[in-house]
Amino acid sequence: RKEDEALLTGRARFIDDLSPVPGIRFAAILRSPHPHARIVRIDTSRARTLHGVVDVVSGSDLAPLMGALPSVVKTSFAYVPIATDRARYVGEPVAVVVAESRYIAEDACDLIEVEYEVLPAVADLAAALAEGAPLVHDQAGSNVVSRRNFRYGNPDIVFAAADRVFDLS
Repeated sequence: RKEDEALLTGRARFIDDLSPVPGIRFAAILRSPHPHARIVRIDTSRARTLHGVVDVVSGSDLAPLMGALPSVVKTSFAYVPIATDRARYVGEPVAVVVAESRYIAEDACDLIEVEYEVLPAVADLAAALAEGAPLVHDQAGSNVVSRRNFRYGNPDIVFAAADRVFDLS
């Protein structure tokens, strides 16, 4: 990789290393503390009044403006990069604050009030696949949203000719 030498020698430059760009703004993201929760209400009014805040947006503000992200995984639901009605994992973005400084943006995030209705969650694949498991996306009807198999060449011939084969199933 071309960037390795600069990174390994400490000569790499990052955005924070550059001189400030006139008029630059900073964003901070408020993230869900819950693995699965319905977003009942988001109140951004206090955050918006903080001096230096340019704007605050939530998923419901952005939903009419954004389309689904393109994906190679074909699903029965649209994937969007911010929670609109439900948080589906710890750390999922629920609001974004844009402000004159990173500090103001972070402080404004602390002023956003989110009311969640915590929903049942699963923490591993086996539990997610179990009968009656809480669904991450109701529209999918299952927690399995895509099945794909990849096969390159003829592995049966290669395994048949191998001196040793290990089966971990």
